[in-house]
Amino acid sequence: MFDDARLSYGALNQRANQLAHQLIAMGTRPGDPVGVLLPRSADLVVAVLAVIKAGAAYLPIANDPVWVAFINEKPAAPASRVTPSKRGGASDK
Repeated sequence: MFDDARLSYGALNQRANQLAHQLIAMGTRPGDPVGVLLPRSADLVVAVLAVIKAGAAYLPIANDPVWVAFINEKPAAPASRVTPSKRGGASDK
């Protein structure tokens, strides 16, 4: 439970599996960094678990425009990003 959001273990597992499969379908490979830009929430827990299930590396990204621009310009920029969206999914670069 976070704030008013409740998530059972079954729902957590289902959502994390769904996002992990989406990351893999987008080309995320084991060891790839996946940037996660989410506030503390149930969605953050889902995203981190999904990254781990995909075999990738979780890269927390601070919600700061300068830091986000810096990360995206680096040669080792994340292969994928998980950000807030209406669909609750991942986005590619």
